[in-house]
Amino acid sequence: MLEEKPGRKERGARLAALFANESDREDLLLTVHDLLTQWIDYSYLLGMRQGYALAKVLKVGKGKRGRKTRANAKIVRVLIENPKAKNKEICSALDEAGIELYTSKSMPKGALFWSQVVKAPYYKNLISRMRKQVAKDTRETIGKI
Repeated sequence: MLEEKPGRKERGARLAALFANESDREDLLLTVHDLLTQWIDYSYLLGMRQGYALAKVLKVGKGKRGRKTRANAKIVRVLIENPKAKNKEICSALDEAGIELYTSKSMPKGALFWSQVVKAPYYKNLISRMRKQVAKDTRETIGKI
């Protein structure tokens, strides 16, 4: 059987037991608490900034809906998770997500899936533009925190 996770009181008691022999136990506990609080605040702020950067890349709020927006959003999500993702990995993720391929002038005849257009110039350039934009916005986001 799986053990239940200890509650807040149990964790507090366990932490207090760890520092029971220390003369300045309360100071130590307050320091740990402050560090955790700061880490939570930082994580929240970082998440907000990344979400804003994502919306900025996708130009959300301009009334655009459809395949292009969904595809671009998925490309950006993949690149945020793995900035060094290859075009083939990105196209595979688009196929797995069930996002339909939208047409372009350079699309190979009979292509139905993203994995079939990995080397097509239009789609290579699309991913490259998104990669540059995500990298730029990520640098700006991290620099502001």
